[in-house]
Amino acid sequence: MWKKIENMNPDEQTAYYMAWFKELRFLAILGLFIFTFYSSCFQPHRVPTGSMVPTIMIGDYILVDKSAYGLKFPFTEYMDSPWYLTPKTTPERGEVVVFRYPENPRLNYIKRILGVPGDRIEMKNHEWIVNGEIFALTAIGEPAEKENIEKRFFESGLDEFLTQTGNYEHKVLLSSPPKSPGDMNEIVLKADHFFMVGDNRDHSLDSRHWGVVERSAIRGKALFVWFSLVSPFSGEKARIKKGRIGTELHLLRGPPAAETLSD
Repeated sequence: MWKKIENMNPDEQTAYYMAWFKELRFLAILGLFIFTFYSSCFQPHRVPTGSMVPTIMIGDYILVDKSAYGLKFPFTEYMDSPWYLTPKTTPERGEVVVFRYPENPRLNYIKRILGVPGDRIEMKNHEWIVNGEIFALTAIGEPAEKENIEKRFFESGLDEFLTQTGNYEHKVLLSSPPKSPGDMNEIVLKADHFFMVGDNRDHSLDSRHWGVVERSAIRGKALFVWFSLVSPFSGEKARIKKGRIGTELHLLRGPPAAETLSD
């Protein structure tokens, strides 16, 4: 190539270099656009753990809307106070969100919001109570997507329940008998603090273990599963889980018909 350039006259060399400069400039602008879009709008995430089963399975690839609670100025989301280009909104109870793990901000976690600022939260007999309302569990029986759940979760039995968190109806899992404590003393959430829980109740490290999540740590709202794969390193036969593709993570069901505790 260099010999070819050496054989060019000065005008040809200038034209050659300008052509390359235009190509590189286009690639740089395209890369900046993609990186900006990735930083502020949408971002794919792979879920490697089972804390959100049966809503999200191990190996699901989900799309996260990073502008769901306000469009951030590119590259400012890791600041203590990100800059917003649009009005900032508050995440709602029941939504599935991606956030920076409080004990190691370099890690992304995905959980469901149980409590929002100002909420009073407690648990009795494995049922959450928020502001005096019981989020009741309705037994279903054996998990419907048993073939997509890793066998290790069935070692001591596994039961599926239907519940409603905020405006969202969803399923949760409990070991049989349950392994996690069934009661938790009441806590009150401060401003800009959220209480996160996993739908796989006995196999989730969440706000019950490491505390609340600040508003600034929430990166976005999970939308749907765009791809799903059983990893060849999981000990099971590698396969694409076609039935999982397109699964929506938020099924709106209206205000919860929750029981209310008497004072």
